[in-house]
Amino acid sequence: MSTKADRRDVIQFLAEDPEPLWLLEHLRDEPSTLDDIAEALSLSQAVLRPTLDEFLERRWAERTSEGYRITTLGAFVTMEYLTFLDTLEQIDESEQFIQELPLEAISSFHSIPETDASDTMNESRR
Repeated sequence: MSTKADRRDVIQFLAEDPEPLWLLEHLRDEPSTLDDIAEALSLSQAVLRPTLDEFLERRWAERTSEGYRITTLGAFVTMEYLTFLDTLEQIDESEQFIQELPLEAISSFHSIPETDASDTMNESRR
């Protein structure tokens, strides 16, 4: 079972650089060799190799006779991360409207998780 720190690590891995997301999206379209990926994304193999190794470790991709291919888990992570980015963009575009809403209005749309702020702060310091 993953922890909050593990989930934050996933977000950090995807958010730090654009390459992981580009690579996941490329692999989602079709299995590819390292040469094909490097050419399609205009990135060197030296840049791609560590990311692909990370994908293999996380089981987001697998190596086949055709090259690398995204797994169901990798496709799901990609889809959910892109949805998250779209949501953030929608929030950003609606910021002025959202600021006018009372907190009760937003909590009726989504359940706001109850967290202990000190636990969150302590985890982020680790």
